[in-house]
Amino acid sequence: MKKFTTKMSFVLCALFFGISFNFSVSGQTNKTFTPVKKGIFEKIHQKNKLVNSNLKTEVIPQLYKSTNNTYPQEIHSYYWDVTTIWMADYNYFVTYNDHANILSEIIVVANTNDTLGRIMNTYDNEGRQTESLQQYLNNGNWENSWRMVRTYDDQGNELVSLQQSWQYPNWVTTDGYKKSYTYDMNDNITEVLWQFWNTGITAWENYWRDFYTYDSNGYLIELIDQTWNGMSWISDDKVTYTNNAVGVIIEALIQDWDDISSIWVNESMIINIVWHNWTGDPDESDIESYTSLEWDSGIWVNSMRTNITYDAYGGYIEIEEEYINGNWENSYKESDLYDAHGNKYEYSEEYWINNNWMMQDGYKYLLTYSGIDLVERISQWWNYITEQYENQWKEEYSDFITIEGIDENGILSASLILYPNPARGILNLEVKNMDKEDLSIEIVNLNGQVIFSKQFNNTGQLVNKIDVSNYSKGIYFVKVQNAKEIKVGKIIIQ
Repeated sequence: MKKFTTKMSFVLCALFFGISFNFSVSGQTNKTFTPVKKGIFEKIHQKNKLVNSNLKTEVIPQLYKSTNNTYPQEIHSYYWDVTTIWMADYNYFVTYNDHANILSEIIVVANTNDTLGRIMNTYDNEGRQTESLQQYLNNGNWENSWRMVRTYDDQGNELVSLQQSWQYPNWVTTDGYKKSYTYDMNDNITEVLWQFWNTGITAWENYWRDFYTYDSNGYLIELIDQTWNGMSWISDDKVTYTNNAVGVIIEALIQDWDDISSIWVNESMIINIVWHNWTGDPDESDIESYTSLEWDSGIWVNSMRTNITYDAYGGYIEIEEEYINGNWENSYKESDLYDAHGNKYEYSEEYWINNNWMMQDGYKYLLTYSGIDLVERISQWWNYITEQYENQWKEEYSDFITIEGIDENGILSASLILYPNPARGILNLEVKNMDKEDLSIEIVNLNGQVIFSKQFNNTGQLVNKIDVSNYSKGIYFVKVQNAKEIKVGKIIIQ
């Protein structure tokens, strides 16, 4: 039997891993990681971001969903040659399930039409990916190469993520992590233990653990982070959260553990927090603005403030300012922009130098549509030496199919929609995909007073009209809750 050559192994691995870190599939449940906005709680959660970014599993060029839920079954990929022409690279042939999760991908060398490999994905009943199997074609037979395996607990949290290579006749784990959860009687997470796979000793090793504390209302009030030094657990950071009356975090005190004195020492504080949308989890919520203070010689001093502007298509522009000599000065700018179809077309990072924004890093996509279907995407990266965008690769999409009845994550998720916002007379409150049994709705002002409440016991989609014309102008929180989950939205009454 013909051996699988080193060169072919390298090419296939490059396809499966090298191109993956920029790619996602709209409609897949194996989502790319979205980082917490720069600055907020970043010190505590940067390890989580590292884990997710290092263990991405997307394996084909990015597929885009048009506004009518159409998906391409064929993708032609090109790379930009030094002779400044597009060179055919690989072709991809894709199949989907009813939730637009990718079931299979066949990878074909464009110039020779030789089949190089395939990826077969498996999902559980909740639409979560449980396996991604990658194989190559050898003398007409599919042979194993690599796979990713994931498991979940009853609450839907990921337990194990393994990367394994095929070493006949067994799968051998080459990388991975494991999380163990402890829950309280209300299913709140009280502890998460992280372990990573050590290939040298072929065993799990402790890495870090987090402890969560909640108040009597179930609101998160404290997070303690510890790291494993090889022999024992060492305290690292502590975040103490201050919540308003409906559980929305409005301040966060960050402290470091002093090993010598065995006490918690102030490090920074996040104040003036304004949320764009509050989900109940600070890591899954988007922030509009906040101010960061640093502990300096026994007093809190201004350090940084951030303002984030969101557009109607899911994009944002974030501007950070530093407090220098008593004045706020521009420091950093991040832009993540999408078009009306929800497809990304530009990402950039800029720094304030000599009173101007100077591009440091970025990429953009030149998108071509036929009607509402995206048929071509040209990827360009910023060259900081030449200070211009340069072509990198191109993808052509074709053979579209339509998959109805899904959201962007491939499954129906609960959502709270408030409109118009700002509101003057009638506020429309719409709840989707949320169990309506014992569902309660409250509107709370900034002082924590409940100015409106209502109880529901019906099923199906809920649309409720609330007259807010007699309420004072200002900012309010709308809280929708049942026995399983809470959704909180912000409205402005004018």
